Amino acid sequence: MGITKNYEYLRYYEDTYATFPLVVEASKAAPDADAIFVSCMISRILGTADVMEKTTGMPVISSLSATLYGILKKLGIQDPVSGYGQALRRQRKGIE
Repeated sequence: MGITKNYEYLRYYEDTYATFPLVVEASKAAPDADAIFVSCMISRILGTADVMEKTTGMPVISSLSATLYGILKKLGIQDPVSGYGQALRRQRKGIE
């Protein structure tokens, strides 16, 4: 990622689209992948997942969206959540 100083990492927190080029690059590097996973709770890609999915043609899942999915499932909240990627739009069945 070209990061050499700790403060440079904050760019991914401050800039909602900082991860976008990395996601596009990943989709080109592995065009047959089922999804793109971005592992980082500091990244703000949750709000840009829909745009990234439209650009790459793949589901984009972040640590935050996966965590939110798990919480909603555990709470038994089945309603789809729009605007944050395909995974959260899917209906969840609660834990039995």
